[in-house]
Amino acid sequence: MGIFLFKEIGVSLKALRFVPSSLQVFHPHQESNANRRWALCLLGLVILCLAFAGCRAKEETLPIDLTEMLVYTEDASRAKSADMNRLEAIGGNVGEESPLWPVYTFLLGEVRRLRGEIREAEICFEKIVSWSAADSSREKWGGSGLAGVALWRLLQLRNSDPRLEARDVSRLLSSADKVLKARLARGMFRLPVLESLPMLEEDIKRQSALLAERSGMPKEAQRFFLDYLAVARAVDLSKSEKTLLQGLVASGMASEDHVALLRGRRLYELRRYSDAAKFLEEARKGENLQVRAEATFYLAMMKSSYKEAHREEKLAWLSEVADSAHDPDLAQNALYSMGRALRVKGEKSLSLKAFERILTDFPLGSRADDALYELAQEYHYSGEVDRSLQRYEELRNFKGRSDFASYSGMDPAMMLYGRNGEEGREAAQALLQDLERRVPEGPYHLNALFWMGRIAADRGDHRRAQEYFKKVIETSPFDYYALRARMHLRMGNRASQSLLPDEETRKELRSLYNGSRHEVHLSGRSAYHLRLKAALDTGLYRAVYGAYQRLRERIPAKRLEDLTVEELEQSGLFPQVSVLLALRQDAFAAAESLDDRDDIAANYLEISDKVGQAGDLPLSMSIIIEGRDIPEKSRNEQRAAMERRAFYLATAYPPCFRNEILAAATQQAGAGDQVSPELVYSILRRESLFCSTALSKAGALGLFQFIPSTFDSLNARWDLLLESGAPSRETFLLNPTQSISLGVRWFNEELLPHHDGHVLFALMEHNAGLGNVLQWKRYWKDLGRLEDVEYIIETIRARETRLFTRRTVADLMVVDAIGLFKD
Repeated sequence: MGIFLFKEIGVSLKALRFVPSSLQVFHPHQESNANRRWALCLLGLVILCLAFAGCRAKEETLPIDLTEMLVYTEDASRAKSADMNRLEAIGGNVGEESPLWPVYTFLLGEVRRLRGEIREAEICFEKIVSWSAADSSREKWGGSGLAGVALWRLLQLRNSDPRLEARDVSRLLSSADKVLKARLARGMFRLPVLESLPMLEEDIKRQSALLAERSGMPKEAQRFFLDYLAVARAVDLSKSEKTLLQGLVASGMASEDHVALLRGRRLYELRRYSDAAKFLEEARKGENLQVRAEATFYLAMMKSSYKEAHREEKLAWLSEVADSAHDPDLAQNALYSMGRALRVKGEKSLSLKAFERILTDFPLGSRADDALYELAQEYHYSGEVDRSLQRYEELRNFKGRSDFASYSGMDPAMMLYGRNGEEGREAAQALLQDLERRVPEGPYHLNALFWMGRIAADRGDHRRAQEYFKKVIETSPFDYYALRARMHLRMGNRASQSLLPDEETRKELRSLYNGSRHEVHLSGRSAYHLRLKAALDTGLYRAVYGAYQRLRERIPAKRLEDLTVEELEQSGLFPQVSVLLALRQDAFAAAESLDDRDDIAANYLEISDKVGQAGDLPLSMSIIIEGRDIPEKSRNEQRAAMERRAFYLATAYPPCFRNEILAAATQQAGAGDQVSPELVYSILRRESLFCSTALSKAGALGLFQFIPSTFDSLNARWDLLLESGAPSRETFLLNPTQSISLGVRWFNEELLPHHDGHVLFALMEHNAGLGNVLQWKRYWKDLGRLEDVEYIIETIRARETRLFTRRTVADLMVVDAIGLFKD
């Protein structure tokens, strides 16, 4: 190695002993000293070069490429064709300190398992589980999400092993507890936005229970089995599971009605209402009053408030729960749901009484703040302004835990502003200033600054208005309020009536976008950064994302969460998909591994940019838009810090689905109003994070997030399945081209015609339905605000629709300005 480095820098070992011929001009008595000096200088130079070369070699060492291992994990025949000597040789370069060690060890375990080398496979999986459980970093993240998958594999193999030692089982179950609590493994099983593998968590708990039972550890078996029942999706139990259930009930750890409630509640969460009802009805017959009340509550919540027959039964059950529940939170939830159901029924006075009862019986309860807000809103929209302001004031002064600290200032301020006149503006200004004092830099910080700017402009104080607007832009340059502020600085109050930016603002945004396009590198040095970087640089990330896409193509009608373990195994792609999900967890961990806010912002963008380039746009957008696991206040601060980075725009607005959107717009072009490609792009970005398999809690599916009832209605009229040849609603909506095409048609033929081509109202209807939008339009018309785009967006009654509309309009303004569909 030393000789190689000498050769690399062009130095011969002989040069250290011989003097160049040019030194022969020295006299003999000087020659020896000169030679020595030359030799010492040359030696020093060599040492410096060696040090430099060593450092450079360390920095430029290429990561180990594990992509060739992936193919061997797809089936047994391919695994048996693997050159194990070569795979072992790769392992010689991937020590436990290497960031890629868990990925390599997991893949090697999968190859060994498929080759029938079960003991060797167990050793691989056991190494990962023990490493994760040891948690040497003490951060409780568990090292890698692959530890959760390795644990599942290990339990699977051990339960198939007739030779078990209790000592080994005890150690494994102890590790299982730790891995299940580790953040990265939990992320593999439960991820709010992107897909995950909940079936593995279920099976880990089930397998742990069975293993403990086999090993003569009944208490451990019962504990794990009770945990399993709380997350299980299966309705039927096997013979051995029924035995475990009998032991669980006999031990007194859980009663039969409690178990029925657990299972019914889980199925309710999964929206499997028919299956849930069977268990909940069983729980409702039990002797435990609290279990009966909770089961009744969930049965009531499965009944629709919009169907008269269901609504009456729902109200009767909720009333029963409110009167009988010993748990104050359950009683409040029942009253709150009663109030909302009665409002749908049109029983306003009874609805208000339900909310008032929460305040009377539970003045500082978990739902008291919700009740105050509902009352304030109801009085607001029914025109009882003074009573509404009184409730908002009570909410601002509420002594209990409140989720409405910001709303209690912002909402009444907008109500007062909408009344026009100097008195209303003055009162609104006071509320906004109070909001800034009570919740400084809170979630409504930019809202407050912007509207104080508008109020100043209304009063003719243009210097003060400019200060507010410039502060918004300085804080969060591409937020909705900053974009509107840019317009106001150029257009004045005319900006409030324009949905899209003026030409000067468009040019400014286009220039900023062009300046944001440059090469991005991962600069973080955590283990998560290094693993992610190695996976990206070697193509491993792109390869496993490609495997995930192949899985979606093979099983288009189901999301990952909905697949069974058997379906995952049969696909041959499960190991690769597991690596992808683990790398996604690494990306989230890397994104949150720094302390300085500005460094974190650059870190987020770097990671988002790189995974997006590897094809994983859902993760890229999730990091930028969702800010997973960060509290709302910090999330807003972090998003603002990201927007202040020079390369934000190019990263946040990638040119994805461009061809599909343009093709759909061309295909659906007609004589009437046309939805713009820019709006379609903006909806996809917000609705689904460009994730073609996105599925919401309400069952909305695909890029455009159509709910089942909407799709079924459109299919009945347009024969969507028949024309497309798709066998099911799920298959249709999971296809990006079909989902986008339907979205364009939905806007062109349904939404835009309902509102004479008014894009803003069409966008709102897409999210909230026609009935709500028509009701809100009457409210704005009565106030004389139908032309005030900004006031309309700020005062949409449904919070979800308000946020969706505001954010989508901001995206529309940016995308339209930067010319994403015009180049």
